[in-house]
Amino acid sequence: MLAFDCLLASTDLRSELPLQLLWTVLILTAVVVGAAGIVVGIGRWLKRPPAGRGAADDLASFRVLYERGEFSQEEYERIRSRLNKRLRQELNVPPPAPEAPPAPVDQPAAATPRSSRPDRPHA
Repeated sequence: MLAFDCLLASTDLRSELPLQLLWTVLILTAVVVGAAGIVVGIGRWLKRPPAGRGAADDLASFRVLYERGEFSQEEYERIRSRLNKRLRQELNVPPPAPEAPPAPVDQPAAATPRSSRPDRPHA
């Protein structure tokens, strides 16, 4: 028993306490950060769109919300234009070509003097 008391007397518990506290805080911090990462990962996994859902389904659901009056017409038009772009990408449809300027209209032939027209006799 005396040997055990001598051993305890040689190790100062006050010098070991900050080191134990440091390790405890580091381990608890790692557990909290790990748990937060798991929670964020599960949240993202749950919020991801279903595999079969595409822009067409989104457009239909936004149309229903617009008809219920939950969106103004401006908001719905903005959403629709964005979803139309995404729908084109999903369907591999090329973007609409910019409008070409109208073809020049053939201008009528310059008026010729009456005297040079062969279909009318000279007066």
